Amino acid sequence: MPGDLAGRGEQRIVIHRKGGNPPWIYGERIRIEGGDEGIIHASPDDFVRITVAEDARHEGRAGTGACIYYPSGEIVHSSLPYTCFEWLEIKGGDGDAMVECKAGGIAVENCIIHDNEFIEDGGAGIEITAADIVVRNSIIYNTQSHGVIAVGPNTSASIRNVTVFNAGDCGIDVRDGASLCIQNCISMASQVNDFRKWFAEWVNCSNNMSSDGSAPGINYLRNKSSSNQFFSIAPGNENFHLKSGSDAIDKGTAIQEQDDVDIDGFSRQDLWSGTNSWDIGADEAIYLTDIVFSEGAYAHYNESGTLAFKAVIPDYVSSVKLTPSGPEGVTFKVNGRDPLEPVSISSSPMQITVEALCGGISFPFIFTVTQNEDYAICVNPDAQGLNNGTSWPDAYTDLQSALNDAAQNGKEIWIAEGNYTPSMLADPSDPRSATFMLRQGMEIVGSFAGIAGETRQSRMGSLYYSYLSGDINGDDHTGSSWPLPAEFIDDNAYHVLTITGNNGAASIYIEGVSIVLGNADGSGKNAIGAGVFNTQCAPQFVLCLFWKNFAKSNGGGMFNGGNAYFEKCGFSKNLCQSGNGMGIYNEKCIPVFEGCIFDQNGDNGSSVIETSTRGAAMYNNGSKPKISNSIFYRNEAKSNGGAICNETSNVSIINCTFTDNESAKRGGAIASDQNSRAIIKNSILWRDAAGASFEIDGPATVSFSCIWGGYEGEGNIAEDPHFRDINSAVGFNRKYGDDDDGLILSPESPCIDAGTSSGAPHKDIVKIERPYGSTVDMGAYEYIAIASGDIQFGMVRKDGSFEVLPTTPIINYVLHGEYIRIYSFSKLARVVKALVEKSDYTKNKSYIYTDVIATDANNNPLPGAKWVRIGLYKVGEEGGKLVFQSMTASEGKPVLFVANTRFQNWNNPYAHVIYMLEGSKILSRTPYSQF
Repeated sequence: MPGDLAGRGEQRIVIHRKGGNPPWIYGERIRIEGGDEGIIHASPDDFVRITVAEDARHEGRAGTGACIYYPSGEIVHSSLPYTCFEWLEIKGGDGDAMVECKAGGIAVENCIIHDNEFIEDGGAGIEITAADIVVRNSIIYNTQSHGVIAVGPNTSASIRNVTVFNAGDCGIDVRDGASLCIQNCISMASQVNDFRKWFAEWVNCSNNMSSDGSAPGINYLRNKSSSNQFFSIAPGNENFHLKSGSDAIDKGTAIQEQDDVDIDGFSRQDLWSGTNSWDIGADEAIYLTDIVFSEGAYAHYNESGTLAFKAVIPDYVSSVKLTPSGPEGVTFKVNGRDPLEPVSISSSPMQITVEALCGGISFPFIFTVTQNEDYAICVNPDAQGLNNGTSWPDAYTDLQSALNDAAQNGKEIWIAEGNYTPSMLADPSDPRSATFMLRQGMEIVGSFAGIAGETRQSRMGSLYYSYLSGDINGDDHTGSSWPLPAEFIDDNAYHVLTITGNNGAASIYIEGVSIVLGNADGSGKNAIGAGVFNTQCAPQFVLCLFWKNFAKSNGGGMFNGGNAYFEKCGFSKNLCQSGNGMGIYNEKCIPVFEGCIFDQNGDNGSSVIETSTRGAAMYNNGSKPKISNSIFYRNEAKSNGGAICNETSNVSIINCTFTDNESAKRGGAIASDQNSRAIIKNSILWRDAAGASFEIDGPATVSFSCIWGGYEGEGNIAEDPHFRDINSAVGFNRKYGDDDDGLILSPESPCIDAGTSSGAPHKDIVKIERPYGSTVDMGAYEYIAIASGDIQFGMVRKDGSFEVLPTTPIINYVLHGEYIRIYSFSKLARVVKALVEKSDYTKNKSYIYTDVIATDANNNPLPGAKWVRIGLYKVGEEGGKLVFQSMTASEGKPVLFVANTRFQNWNNPYAHVIYMLEGSKILSRTPYSQF
């Protein structure tokens, strides 16, 4: 057995495969003894580890890896403290036991011990006669006496996640003054008892299973059939992996030890489960970490032990795609095929089988998909109906009720505009531990108006007005500044959303919500991630706003410990008191940010709260973020990195815009330590101030970018980028992402056509195709000039012809909203006509929209006026321009002008309704992002 020295104070003996037939059987025994002639000193830092080379490890079954076989006596013996035996298959022997633990601190891990020979009073699997012994994640079967026996007044051991089968006496036995802690263990088919104590003690036993009535401790499972648990108990073909339907699945307790893996080496904490529980026994049955379902939501459930999922999809969806993932070494099939092609839904409900293949075994998961028009759960705090979530009139008024419903029924959750506060307590003794707890497969979509008949395709609500709020007592509105005084927020939730799961799990989807007013001012994890606390999951956030969250330590807006994905999300006005990453803190992950806005994180106004933070918008620790088409504006760090700070991290930045960020020390835009690197391309970093350096501090590779103060690299420039309005990034309408944004390039900008197409995103932040000119522009916006022309108001005659009218009649008084229907058929109804420049981007459009608002003579919106979006249909050409109008002879809605703001509503089913007054003007925008 060749050996090597590995690690300080550790002598490691590694067993490799060898020649022969079969090539993995060793006719040898292992004896480790102390004393003058042996190793005389051993401690937890100075020990012997007997292990198996990685390519010679077993696959959780006998005969699949290196095996130690000896026909007589004990096979493995140690009288030296702190010896570890791992990954061994041990077979044969006719001594008192196959494995003898005769010194303190010995560990037996991930071993298969089986089929010993009988002698009188002998024939055990493992015999323990010392203190502090650990046996875990191991299988012992076909022993002539005991599976595991502990004997003697000074003997103690912890037996965890062990499977014992067919012991000639007792499966797990403690006697003569010894004590055993037994957790998550299976002992079955023993000739006397599966578990027994004889003048001895069981200590803290729990979650054990037996085929008789002897399983000790709390949460036990007794009198279970062994044939229902394992793949095979046939003599000579034993396979103790848990099969589908096993009673042991999800019935264990999470021991939370970092080195606990199952018999195959898979981390129990990483494997997907519908609960936080482990399985009982040596095997963790679920070889599945995640399923990404093309239609979004699904629920995992155990029905009579069946590992199954269910989803309700829209009745118009005819096919779905399931993308399963699992630990290394696990492969999948969907309905017997590679999971690449969508599965056609031919009936409803329909079962789809996802098959996990590992170590020569197959594990099925049943996915039941039902087509139904009722595929969503509705939530509206103002609903007055049955409060069951089945429709907008009968919507749940509480989001937690919808989460509970979704976890059972596999539906999407739709939430209307309104304020939602969490009620589920992570700690029953602490009301501030209230949080929205999300699990894999859940999908939340906000920004609905909550109107009967409203669907996802016809949402009528306002973006970001579905608030998930940490203000659980509803008293924060009484404050006027941010951050609010402590007396307003010291009762807020530590985390608004909590997401825990498996690294890489991407099946949680959240869209169109604002996550606000979390206050993580506690200790430990309650001091980080006020808006969202995410560990080991890769949720998807689309069109979400992380706004006004406060953390005592790291991650005001979000603490992110997984490979999360963010599209068109905003991080604004989040704060940390003494930690890092006021917008977001990324911990050992690879997140992706596309078209995101980081705005005014770290700006604490006139507050007395002092902040001392690195990376105001984003702090990366051991991470590799990928950032594109994003804006970092007016973020402020009291230390390094006005926008981004990197520690042992590599950040990729392409087509982004940084301006007016500020740090008190290093890196007005970006600061990195010497173990990090920022790779920057096609970006603008302009007017970002720092106390001791300019835009970039620390290792960086910069190309085709506009850098204030200049920076070495191919294609870089240092000229004024000529933004449209650097002092108003959000533009006139106070919203990012449309054609009035202040950081759009002006026609004279040197950044136009100055980037490179290599690696550039195909579209910009407002979805304009790149490149528009000869090559890609620098920054988040691709410059494009599309004039909308003048808007005229008129009417359509019965023959479809258009007549321009010189006046705009206004309805001065409306008694009821239903009257709008009457007026829409009257002579007061009007049509909007828009003339649009003809180009490659507009010529093929048959439908566009324009936004209209009433202003005073100085183009300031009237008090109470709102932008109204009007749909326009192409009806022809005029003077070389395309003609679009709000009605044709057969379709579209007319336009009404009212003097009452109450009825202003562009979603009115009968007409577009615009509020204006006599003498006011109409301002219009035709966003180029739609072309």
